[in-house]
Amino acid sequence: MIGPEQQVAAGGPAERRSGPGRWGRAAFDVAFGILFPLACFLLDPFLFRGWFMGAPPRLMHYKLLAYGGAGLGMLSLALWLAVGQRSGRWSALSFGGMAAAAFIAAGLGVILLPLTIMGLVAGIGVLGFVPFVTAYVYLHNATQANRSALCRRPPKATAPWALAGAFAVLGVPALAQWRTNAVVRDSIQSVIDGDVHEQRAIDRLKWAHTWGLANVDPIVNAYAREEKPARKDELARAYTAITGGDIEVRRREMD
Repeated sequence: MIGPEQQVAAGGPAERRSGPGRWGRAAFDVAFGILFPLACFLLDPFLFRGWFMGAPPRLMHYKLLAYGGAGLGMLSLALWLAVGQRSGRWSALSFGGMAAAAFIAAGLGVILLPLTIMGLVAGIGVLGFVPFVTAYVYLHNATQANRSALCRRPPKATAPWALAGAFAVLGVPALAQWRTNAVVRDSIQSVIDGDVHEQRAIDRLKWAHTWGLANVDPIVNAYAREEKPARKDELARAYTAITGGDIEVRRREMD
């Protein structure tokens, strides 16, 4: 049986002391693991939301993966800080979820790095380092959660829970993103081709565009290439039905 001293040595629950030190660490984790990432998503001008200088968000096709993974990662962190230390299974589940969230945060940091370096000249690039700090927070807590889980259960018992946590945070959003991208791509092609499923495709694209999950500029490109006036009118009506905008205005913006 593992005693309190052994748990401290192994980094288990007893290591998470009470007092100012623990609460200060928890405040840091909540700030950089939850609050600052949320603020960055809300203020994002061009990565996942917002159209910067007429261009669609650069990572629009990864929005579900980033938002879903980040949200579930935050949930894993909150679960660990609240009740994770009390159960080997919850610790293992939190470990897998936070490890996957650390991977997502680090990936975003790497993608942003060139812009971060350029932004340092303007004095705002420091915000681009937030994902790396977030990745550290998740990785640190994931390590603690793994140690806590192994204090209570053998690796064979905790591994399935850890894998389940990782799949929930990374696998489920990735599958949702893949499926959404496929539906959007096929729907755009249906509208361009004017096939029998065009109206269904328009309805799907309208929903996806509303949530910032679809870039329908290929329809504008098809409109610009089309020579038949009747077909151009059909594409223009489809574009308006999807976005509520004027296809000619968008065409001029893209020129």
